[in-house]
Amino acid sequence: MKYIVGLLRVLVGLLFIFSGLIKSNDPTGFSYKLEEYFEVFATDLSVEQEQVTVLTGTQDGERADTFEIIPDLGNPQIIVTCSDWQSINMNDGTDLEPEYVHLAHAKITMSGKVLFENDLSTMDSNSVVQEVSIKAMVAGNQLLEKTVAFKSFSDNENIHTIDIEPYVKSESLLVGLMHWFGSYSLFLAIFICVFEIVLGIALLIGWAPKLTVWLLLLMIIFFTFLTGYSVIYDAVKDCGCFGDAIKLTPLQSFYKDLILSTAIIIIFIGRKHVKPIFSKAFGIRVISISVVVVTGFSLYCWYYLPVKNFLHFKPGNDILEKSTLGPDAKQEIREYLFIYENEAGDRLELTTNQVNSEQLKKDGYKYVDRVDKIIQEGDESPIHDFVMIDKNGNSVLDSFYNGDVWKMMIVINDVDHANLKSIPKLKELIKAWTEAGHAVYPLTGSTQENVEQFRHDHQLSVDFYSGDKTNLKSIIRSNPGLLIIKESTVIENWPSTRLPDPEELMEYTQ
Repeated sequence: MKYIVGLLRVLVGLLFIFSGLIKSNDPTGFSYKLEEYFEVFATDLSVEQEQVTVLTGTQDGERADTFEIIPDLGNPQIIVTCSDWQSINMNDGTDLEPEYVHLAHAKITMSGKVLFENDLSTMDSNSVVQEVSIKAMVAGNQLLEKTVAFKSFSDNENIHTIDIEPYVKSESLLVGLMHWFGSYSLFLAIFICVFEIVLGIALLIGWAPKLTVWLLLLMIIFFTFLTGYSVIYDAVKDCGCFGDAIKLTPLQSFYKDLILSTAIIIIFIGRKHVKPIFSKAFGIRVISISVVVVTGFSLYCWYYLPVKNFLHFKPGNDILEKSTLGPDAKQEIREYLFIYENEAGDRLELTTNQVNSEQLKKDGYKYVDRVDKIIQEGDESPIHDFVMIDKNGNSVLDSFYNGDVWKMMIVINDVDHANLKSIPKLKELIKAWTEAGHAVYPLTGSTQENVEQFRHDHQLSVDFYSGDKTNLKSIIRSNPGLLIIKESTVIENWPSTRLPDPEELMEYTQ
């Protein structure tokens, strides 16, 4: 037993140190993973709320959309918008009298989901072109009934608020606690990294054996709970045990923790064989120095960038190559199911080929929802969620990849939490870069309204592109972060806390 405990003590200690070092190298990334866990727990502990059903009807029929009540977001709003009206002379280029058709695009949305969308056209410059009825219900009670009239040469914009306050159910204190933990995820990430490494060192040198072994047992119970929860509820796809250095599936992570738990239980049973190899005073010095060094290392990697970059957008990587699947890759196969329901509550799930709108209408069925069903999982490229959308909703990735000019990518995943101290220097770099004839691609995950306010507040003359916020966090661990790219290869990157001088930046293009 003595030799088994001795061997396991070394293996477990080294594994804890290795795991902790990988995570402390990227504490920001680990904090994202903790935040994801807390969000999952908060969602799973939440009280099941009522649903808001919104019916939008035109002369062609009625559709129903359902939205779950989200207490923290307040009362939902139905937003009615219409583009500027354009007049086109149908007889342009002929000798006939001008005859104009007036065109616009109408849209009704709620919580980012489109309820109604249509191209409007009329020959009359002062008429009602389209009427849409809107009804909103919660738990069988009608809360809103409006008729929206889209008139030619009117802005038609309006906002209708649905008062859901009487139907919001109070959340438990645990949900609030999870959100509170989420707001301190970075602090917790650094603490766990330091604690894990120091615990591994303590086990190796045999410092305070009883306390160390008990803490080991409690920590592995915590880790096993997290990975087990991910497996059972398919909650988090990657536990983050070894950061971005070694990707493990939830099941692999769970098996790893079960094996580690077994080893720690054996150490716990034979804890009398865990003897200190240094004196008590020297052991305290080793632990104290370890705490200071590891904490300093974690803070350095948080303030600047990871010492070892394991991200896909690290210097030297061709992001186009990593965004492309090979010819032998397995493709995802999806089946689209259209759900219809009648007044009796009978539901039909039909594939595209089975839908017969006229027959369904005769039988009293109305469209309710569409469900995407995955028949076969497909392979994913290492970079599969990198998007770049302009303000008109068009992808600019093709021009980004095909351009042979030098590119500066500015990543601001959230303008509300950006390091504002870096903005003046960032503006200097943008000016020097554009004057040299190079391209600038600012990317953000924030809303268009927030971005425009941010640009106005800081007098930024460049247009921003929209990206996926999760992907932006995986490009660089800084907000903002700066990358320079030649064709599709990343040449260098910098955090907001260590931006280069314009002269240093331009040297890379020489």
